[in-house]
Amino acid sequence: MIKFKKVLSSDPAIQKALVVVGCPGIGLVGKNAVAEIYSELHADKWVEIYFDDFPSQAIIEKNGMMTIPSAQLYYKALPRKEGVDFDLIVLTSDFQPMNSAGIYEFADEICKFLRQAVKEVTMVVATGALVPDYVPEKAFVHVSGTHLNAIQSFVHLESGLCKLMDGGFISGANGIIPAWCGIHYNMPGISLLAETIPMLKTDPRASRAIILALNERFGLEIPMDSVNVKVDQMEEMLSDMREKETGDEKEIGPSQSYIG
Repeated sequence: MIKFKKVLSSDPAIQKALVVVGCPGIGLVGKNAVAEIYSELHADKWVEIYFDDFPSQAIIEKNGMMTIPSAQLYYKALPRKEGVDFDLIVLTSDFQPMNSAGIYEFADEICKFLRQAVKEVTMVVATGALVPDYVPEKAFVHVSGTHLNAIQSFVHLESGLCKLMDGGFISGANGIIPAWCGIHYNMPGISLLAETIPMLKTDPRASRAIILALNERFGLEIPMDSVNVKVDQMEEMLSDMREKETGDEKEIGPSQSYIG
C-alpha cells in the first residue's frame, strides 16, 4: 500500500524537471545533501508519500505530535537562464523501505507518479556515499548510470570532481530508483556517490561534493554557505581528534613486547 498526500493546494504545471534523490544511507550523505538543496533554494513541500514497507512505528515530536515515516517530494520552479530550462524536484525520505520487494515497488510508484506529473524528466540523479579503501583528503564523486551520455556529462566536468564508477554494487533505494527509472521508464538515471569517512555519523564534506557536482553540471547555483560552515566544524573536530591521538601516543611511550 502506498499513498500520495498532496501538501500544496494545487499541483504545479511542470513541463520539464530534474529529479534529485537523497534517501538515508552511509553517513546520511545523500539525505543531507538534498536537505541543503531544498532548504537553500526554498523549495515547497509538494507531496508526502506513505508506504507500508517503511518501519511500522509512530514518530513522536517534542510537542507530543505524532507522525509516521514518510517520503517527501519538494518542488522548485527555477529561474530560466542559459542551460536551465527545467524545474527541480527533490525526493527524500525518513527511512528506506525495509526489504528488496519494497524498494522495487517504491521505485516503480515514484516513476509512475513522475510520468503523470511531469511532461519530461531530464534526469533522475540519486545521491549517496561510497567508502574508499583509503582516507580521502578530497571527496571525489563516483558516477554510474543508465545512459552513457548522462554519465559522460558528469565525468567530463571541468573541475575533475567526478570519477567513473567502473564496477561494484549500489544497495538500496539510492541505487534502484535511478536504475529503475532509466531501464523501465526511459528517464536517464544517474547515481552520484561521494567518498566518505566511515567513522563519521554524518559527512558534510561528502554532501558538499555532491552539491558542487550538481551546481557545475546543471548550473543550479545552490548557495554553499551553510554546508561550508558544517564542513569547517567537521574538519576542526577531526583536527582535535588527531591532536588528542598524538598526545596519547606520547604519554604511553614506545610499545614493548613481553613473553612470560
